[in-house]
Parts: sequence; structure tokens; C-alpha cells
Amino acid sequence: MARRSGVEMKFRVIALFVSALTPLMAHAASPPGAPQFGAFGVDLDARDAKVRPGDDFWAYANGGWSARTVIAGDVDAVGVAPTLAREGQERVRILLDTLATGEDATPSERRVGDLYASWMAQAEIDSRGLRTARPYLAKIAQARTHQALQLLMADVAYAAPIRFGVGADPTDPTSNLVTAAQGELGMPRDYFLNPDARYVAIRRDYAGYVERILQAGGIPEAGTKAAAICALETRLARSQSTPAEQREDARTRLMSPKALQAEIPQWDWPRMLKAAGLEGAPEVLVSDTSALTALGDLLTGEPTSLWKDYLAYRFLSEHAELLPRPFATARFDFYSRTLSGVTAPPPRWRRGVALMNQEWMGDAVGAAYVARYFPPDAERQVRMIFDDVKAAFQARIEQSTWMDAQTKAGALEKLATLKARIGSAGQVQDYSGLRVDRTDLLGNVLRLARFKRERERLSLATTNTPDYPVTPVSSNGYYYAAANSITLEAGLLRPPFFDPSADPAVNYGAIGVFIGHEMGHAFDDQGSRYDASGRVRDWWSAASRAGFDQRIAALKAQYGAYDVLPGLKVDGALTLGENIADLGGLEAAYAAYQHYLARTGPAPILNGLTGDQRFFLAQAQTRRTKLREDVARQLAAIDTHAPSVLRTNAVMRNNDAWYDAFDVAPTDRLYLAPDQRVRIW
Repeated sequence: MARRSGVEMKFRVIALFVSALTPLMAHAASPPGAPQFGAFGVDLDARDAKVRPGDDFWAYANGGWSARTVIAGDVDAVGVAPTLAREGQERVRILLDTLATGEDATPSERRVGDLYASWMAQAEIDSRGLRTARPYLAKIAQARTHQALQLLMADVAYAAPIRFGVGADPTDPTSNLVTAAQGELGMPRDYFLNPDARYVAIRRDYAGYVERILQAGGIPEAGTKAAAICALETRLARSQSTPAEQREDARTRLMSPKALQAEIPQWDWPRMLKAAGLEGAPEVLVSDTSALTALGDLLTGEPTSLWKDYLAYRFLSEHAELLPRPFATARFDFYSRTLSGVTAPPPRWRRGVALMNQEWMGDAVGAAYVARYFPPDAERQVRMIFDDVKAAFQARIEQSTWMDAQTKAGALEKLATLKARIGSAGQVQDYSGLRVDRTDLLGNVLRLARFKRERERLSLATTNTPDYPVTPVSSNGYYYAAANSITLEAGLLRPPFFDPSADPAVNYGAIGVFIGHEMGHAFDDQGSRYDASGRVRDWWSAASRAGFDQRIAALKAQYGAYDVLPGLKVDGALTLGENIADLGGLEAAYAAYQHYLARTGPAPILNGLTGDQRFFLAQAQTRRTKLREDVARQLAAIDTHAPSVLRTNAVMRNNDAWYDAFDVAPTDRLYLAPDQRVRIW
């Protein structure tokens, strides 16, 4: 699978990639305008001056803010990322409200407005009931054989433990091919298997949720069937790969349908590919054949009646927010209230904006957003920063003591060809073939799913520029290995990560570190297996790979010793790629800042802080986040990122310049002896 940073998860993942774009400022006595945060771009009131930087740097930078900030009942997190996301949602709401009126809208914009209007029409959703859902439920009821159930599992309309899609060909990343992988469960895998009393209680609540969904759907014997469904999902969880295993590209294989049929005969692959709308594919990119084999055995080993109950439940659960209130309320009560600790639902418009942007028609929404909010010269401005950090990364590769000449040449070639897409809305799909009915929300979403699947099918026959669909409104950015590219979305391009009036040290410590992080993904444990053209190819010498593995093994061990919460450790394998990128990003951005100072002159002292101190404070304040404990537990099981506190403290303690900037001593809690610090670049 093509390697990329960030993470796609449906269980309340908090995206901690946020930033802003504006021009770099030289040291000026009177900058044009005040920065948004503090006197020079850092919120000094957010600090806790009683904390020694060397004991807990995150608390030193953010402790005052943390002490006085309460998580409201309708959210599961507060901080920089949630705030930027909410501000972006409020901007998009204005756009969607305008488009929903249909005034002065293009046909494409009118479809966007009609879809949003169908979401906001709660009375119509309630009165419609299950009218649209019944034909889909009837197909499940009519299935008589395991083979018929397989075809439903492949259909894009149904949630199932197997998932089909389209992705970049690892041997030719300018073209797409069909993908097959294990699907999602109703909870994170570990929640079904962990014997701790906390998870036993969650499983009991989950069984209650399944029963509520079945009851709302008019399915008889809901309690008995819910217990059987939960037992089935537990068996499914045991058959699946772990989240850490799923991020290993080595577990992915390119196979012909004929070879796939021979190796995993439990599945009728030709008919399933046709049911998925992806027939005729010469090859399939398969993730973890062992998990799919175990799933096939489980499918044929359980009665069709159980699988039919399971598929009916999953269909109603996955579309609960599109159905009458009893379904949506049940889903909120479990996924938000029980799993995440959120006590009150957000305004309906806020959830609708998120769905429009993240799942439904985000490209069209993004085009409208960029036209209204993205500064015309932002691309030029951020490319200047991008190029500065890229030059610093190049210098660090050239100076590496553990990479030999052959591997350095491959790394430098990859860095030289690394592309940046800055805030662009990209190409908007032509939605003219999509029927949108302002009175049929579920029908709209199901038609949209089939519309997108047909677009995916057509892409199999074209040469394309691969991309990963994070929309321009998203407060996000990512590295995409198949294209060897970094994307910084328009939703990132706001303070506190970059401010035209902020001190350059702050800009380098925020957006500079962010850019360096994404560059680091090109050379992390998985990204390093792709070459400059985005192909999976081993361009490393054995000696350089061994040196790299030695360093990242030490980083993995470091993080595996940290606590997320008392008794819950960080998964060092799951978070390894992000931790590598965090470390490399800080290193490269700091080097870029030093090069900047070499061009422009020494940094002044501002509010008693040196330039280096402001640089590191800016990084720490971009990690300003508080989560509910239940959310932190979810993320520990499924998120490839370490907790935000560690994304500051654990990275800083490996950086020599941070020790010098804050006079960190061996008696400080974060102190690591020089020979224990992990240095990659």
C-alpha cells in the first residue's frame, strides 16, 4: 500500500497536523501588524513558569493553558488542532448555507448545496423512516448461501470485514489498481480482545448498542442476535492483523485474480470483484493474505443466518446518522458518550459540515473554500519555507556518518525530486451524473458511494498523478510515497503555525517543523522503501539499512517505555514512522533556522527569550492538546501518532540544541546522556 503520513480512522482520531502559511519576516523593529498570538507569535501566558523546561517541556510551554482549559461536553478534545478544525467548519458552514439556497450557484455547487440541505432536513429524515434502507436490507434477507453473502460484502453499499478499493500500483505509481484488505470492525480490534475490566465493560455497552440498532430496525430477537453478533466480531478481531502489522508494506502483495483464487479459495474472487464494481482487473494489491484466509475460513464456518444478522446490523449502524433519530441517538450514545466521554451532541450543522468536507464532496467544497479564503500568493510564500527546510534536510543527508555513498545518492535523488502541493483545491470531480434529492439523505449518500466507485473503476484504465484525498479545508498535510510528494492543505494556512507578523524563529519552529516532519516520512521505516519515482524498490545498501535499523530500534524502545496513561504504554511499533518523522522534522527545521540566521544575522532577544528558545517553544505550542481519557485510550490502540505531550518531550530530549537552549542538566527529568540520544539525520 502506498505509504503516507496521517491516518484514516473512524474511531475519534484527533488529527494533530495543523499549520498556517504566510511570508517569512526578517528581523524588523516594527513588523507590519501584530501577530495573532502574543507579542511575537508565541502565547507566553500559556506557559507554566514554575515548571523547569528540562523536567516537562510540554508543561513549561502549555501548562498554564492546560490548567485553565476545560473540555466542553460536546467535544472530545481541545487545543490547536480542534480549534483550527472548528474555525474551518464555521467557514465552510457559511459556504454551504449559501449553496443550499441555490442562489447564483453553478450546477455542481447546487448539488453540494442540495446534499447539505438533505442532511439538515431532520424532519424529512424522520418521516422517511427506513424507506430507502429497506431494499438494501431485503438483499441481505434474500441471501441464501455464503457465496451470496460474499457478493454483498464486496458491494460498496455494505460495511463488511473485507474491503475493496483502488490505489496506486507500487510497481508503476502513475497507474491505479484494485486493492483488497481486511475491513473495519464495530470497535478497534483491541477493544474486543483486551481482558481488562474497562474493556469488558465497553464490550457490554457495545452489545447494548447493537441491540438498540437492531430494535430500531424492527429486527426480532434483538438481544439474542446482538450477543451472537458481538461473539462473531470477537472471532473476527482474533483473525485480523494488528494495527502495527497493517502499516507494514512488506505484508502487501501484488497478485493476479487467478493466483489469489488459488491461494485463498474460500472467496469467489472474480464474482466479488464484479460485485465491487471492479471487475476485469489484471492484478490485485492484497494486504495480509493470512488475515483474509482466516476471514474466509470464518465466513464458511458460521451459519448464513448469523452473517445476515451481522450485515444488517452493520448496514444500519454505519448509516445511523442518516436515519431517523433513534438510530442517530444510539450511535452518539455509544461512540461519542461511551467511547469518547462526550456528554452532549454537537449542533447538527457541525457534523454535516464535517461529513461534507471529509467524506462526501470534499473536493467541490474545497474548491469553494480555496476561492474564498486562500491568499493568492500563499503558494509562493510557503515554497520559500519548504525549499529552506529541504536544503537543510539535504545537508544532513550529505553529512550522515552511517549512510554510504550509494544510499546517500538514492536519498538525495529522492529529496531532489520531492514535490510540494500547496493549498491547491486540485481537480474537482464532475458530479453531473450524480442525482441528489434534497429529501433523501441516505439515498444521496449511497448513490454518491456508487458514483465514486465508478470513478475508481474508470481510473484503472488511465495514467494518473496519484494523490491521497485529504480535502483543502482539512487542517492537515501529508507525504504520499506513490507520488513522492507533500501536500499542505489550505485549511492549514493559518496561525498559530505561521503568522506574517511573527518572529522567524516561531515560523521555523511551527510550519518549518511541520514541513520537516512530512519530509521525514520519505525516509521513515516504510517510506524509505519507495524510490524517487514512487516505486517500491530497495535502493539501500545492506550496511546503510543496518545502520538505520539500529537507530530506529533505539527510538522504538524509547517510545515503548513511555506511558499514555498509568498502566498503558505507547505502542512503539505502531507509532514508529511518525516518531521517526517527528525527530527528523525537528532536526531539519532547526538546521534550516540556523541557515536563515546565517543569511540575515543573529536573532534578537525578545521578552527575555533567545531565538532558539522561541523556536522550541513554537514547536511545543503546536502540540497544545487535551483529550478525554477514553479518547486517549482509543488512540493508543489505533493511532500511528504518539500522544501530543510526547511529540514534544520525547523529541526534545533527543535534540542537542534544545539542551543548550534551556540549560538542561543531568538532574532534569527529561535529560538523556548524549550516548543515549537517538540521532538519525
